[in-house]
Amino acid sequence: MSTLDTLLNQFNNSVETSAVNPTEVYVALKKLNPYFNYQTYSPDKKADLLANIVAAIYAPLINAFISTILDKIELEEIPNIIFVPPRDAIPLFLSIIEQAKNRNIYIEILDPSLNRKILGINNNQSDEDAVEDPLVNKYIFQTFAQHNGMSILEIETGIYGTTTLALANKFKELGLDIKILPIKMYGLGPNLSFFHYLLSGSWNAMQTNLNCVDIINAAMILLDSLEEFGMQNYYASPSQLADNGQFVYPIFNFNSPEVIRMAKAANSAIVATAKLYTGETGNEVALNILKNIDRLVVHALEGLPLCFVDAIPSMDDKEGHYIRFKKAILDGNILQMEL
Repeated sequence: MSTLDTLLNQFNNSVETSAVNPTEVYVALKKLNPYFNYQTYSPDKKADLLANIVAAIYAPLINAFISTILDKIELEEIPNIIFVPPRDAIPLFLSIIEQAKNRNIYIEILDPSLNRKILGINNNQSDEDAVEDPLVNKYIFQTFAQHNGMSILEIETGIYGTTTLALANKFKELGLDIKILPIKMYGLGPNLSFFHYLLSGSWNAMQTNLNCVDIINAAMILLDSLEEFGMQNYYASPSQLADNGQFVYPIFNFNSPEVIRMAKAANSAIVATAKLYTGETGNEVALNILKNIDRLVVHALEGLPLCFVDAIPSMDDKEGHYIRFKKAILDGNILQMEL
């Protein structure tokens, strides 16, 4: 059994057990985050459990990240045209829509279905060789051409910026003068990273304060765990593109009703806490969670489904990717502003 399968089995077993009697989970969450209060998000016991864990642990990280992004948009330090990659960034999308509405900040969202499969990037968790969709160039031009000569902001949970680099290369190939400013909730390599900002005061993931290296490394557990709370399953993954003669559109694989129900519950926790975890409060709670990852792991080892017990081993060629990413920054195709 692979490491990933082992981690998934441990997590899923703890969800099944804790959903029967979640009291111990909620006591642990309250100790970790004093602002957490149980709320009913779903009549489904598992969905409700996962949504409350999201509300206590992952919503503060996501909403604090988005709050900081909107602060910088409001100050006109970064673009207000925002590219949100599919699926993994769904909770970010919902948070920024809710917070921008609450704060009356104008933003424009671009959410084309451009994932590894569509762009022809091999997935490190699949043995299948990726092949670029034959309609991807037309789809990218259709989506982004109106913003030629402009800069766009990309927000994503993380980690490496693989699709960011692929899209920047596509812009160049298609003759589009569009610069991407990617900011990750948790980035590694030459990315700008909110976690690094909270922990070390620097957005630059290449300039990590030595005092927080262990926490930065441990934070990978949170990013790997995030997917298991199902927020990205709000809609299914795009499998391919199609052309009706007027425009290109994605064709989706369908999720089961149970999966969608759990996704809606978890995402509703993001929206419900969007006003709470902003500004100094949001950053304070988010930082406290990052500094207590070891406690989360201890609880996970005790059978509480707060996160994985360990990070998933990476199968990507990180160093090779970082070199290509840094070259794209030097060439001006990817922006890296001083924040």
